[in-house]
Amino acid sequence: MKLQRVLQYAQFLMQNTVKAGDIAVDATAGNGYDTAFLAQLVGETGHVYAFDVQQQAIDSTKKRLEDEGLAERVSVILDGHQNVANYVEKPISFAIFNLGYLPGSAHEIITKPETTLKAIENLLTLLKVGGMIVLVVYYGHAGGKNERDQVIEYVSNLPQKNVHVLRYEFINQKNDPPFIIALEKMKDFFVKYFSGTAGKKYHNTKSGFMSYFISFEDNTRIEIMTRPELNLFDKDKEAVGYHHLSFSVGGRDKVDELTSELSNDGYSVISGPRTTGDGYYESQISIIEGNIIEITE
Repeated sequence: MKLQRVLQYAQFLMQNTVKAGDIAVDATAGNGYDTAFLAQLVGETGHVYAFDVQQQAIDSTKKRLEDEGLAERVSVILDGHQNVANYVEKPISFAIFNLGYLPGSAHEIITKPETTLKAIENLLTLLKVGGMIVLVVYYGHAGGKNERDQVIEYVSNLPQKNVHVLRYEFINQKNDPPFIIALEKMKDFFVKYFSGTAGKKYHNTKSGFMSYFISFEDNTRIEIMTRPELNLFDKDKEAVGYHHLSFSVGGRDKVDELTSELSNDGYSVISGPRTTGDGYYESQISIIEGNIIEITE
C-alpha cells in the first residue's frame, strides 16, 4: 500500500519536523509510544514534555521511557494539556495529540473540546516558525463527534496567512476511522523574517504533494514543497548539491539584529556573525528541516 495509514503519516510528520536539540510536546501521553518516539528524535540535547490527566498513563509512559533509556529527555507531567504554558517556556517544534480515551482504561475519561482547543491555542503561541501540531482524531466514542466538530470548526477558521491546516483521512473506511489534522507554520519563516508574501497552497490529494511559492520585492520566488514519501538525509554532514540560500539585509547591524532574533526564537546559529575570509559579514542559521540560510549585510 503506497498511501500511508494514519499513524504512519503521523510518524512521518514527526520525523520530517523534529530534529536533534528541539523541544516537543506530547499533549496526550497515553501509553507513551509517541512520547518515546519524540524523545528519540530530539536526542540528548532536546527535550519532550508529555502531559496526561491519568496516573495510569503517567506510570505507563515513565516505564516505557525508562525501559528505552530515554527518561532523562522527558518531563512527564500529571496535568491537562491546556496548562502547557505553565511548564513550557521555550519555542517548540512539534506537538501531537491523540484525541479520545486511553486504550485499556475507562472510556468515560476522554479528551474534551474546551481543553483541547485551549491547548491548541497555547501551543500555537509556543510553536516556532517551521513547527507543526498534529492531532490524531478518534471520535467513535461517546462525546467524540462533538469534540471532532469543534476542533474542525476552530482550525478551519485559523488565518491562512499564519497557519496552514491539512486534513488527512481515508473517506471510504467504516466504523469511524481516525484521521489527522495537521497545523504548520513553515511559510511564515520567510514571511516573518524576510518580508516574503506567501501564495495559495497547492495540494494534490492523489499524490500527497503540497507546495506554495514565497515571493519577494525583487520578483525572486522560492517554492516550498513536500511529499509524504520523502525522507530526510543527514544535513549535519556536507553533501553534493544545494547548500544554502543567502539573504542580504542591508547592514551589519541588521545582520546582528536578525541573527539574535532567530536565535531567541529557537533556531540554531551555525556560525557568525563574522567577517569571512572573502570580506563578507554574515551568519549562517539552520532553519526548517535542517536547511541553511545565510544572512549577509
